[in-house]
Amino acid sequence: MSNTVSEAPRNLAAQFATESTDRLNARRNMRVGLWAGAKLGLPEERRAVYALEVMLSGMIDLGHDDVTDKIMHDFNKHEIPMTRGQILAQLSKEHYCVMTLSHLNEARRPAARFIAAHALSALRRTETTLPTDKSSASKPIPL
Repeated sequence: MSNTVSEAPRNLAAQFATESTDRLNARRNMRVGLWAGAKLGLPEERRAVYALEVMLSGMIDLGHDDVTDKIMHDFNKHEIPMTRGQILAQLSKEHYCVMTLSHLNEARRPAARFIAAHALSALRRTETTLPTDKSSASKPIPL
């Protein structure tokens, strides 16, 4: 069990970093989808659905190629002049915006690593104070 506890901080940190990156990319792709939907002239309800489609296309592979390809395909289909470079520039702008908003939000709430570290230390303290034999485990805890 000590191996599991000692590996927990590393696994949690790696999982947190991956989830954070995935969330930020999903937000970026959603914002780019809203931008592209507006350029396509979609009504607001359809624009939101389109943004979700763009976001999902970005979840297939890492990177921005799937998102860029989808938007390029849709612009070409609707005969809207747009270069790949313009889409990449918008992706970059949205990425900067999402990162900035993310850092502002982190400043307003405790960092997840801080909370995880305290939870882990509380878990370790609990493990050291738990009874080890079954006879003492069945005794009621005095209040």
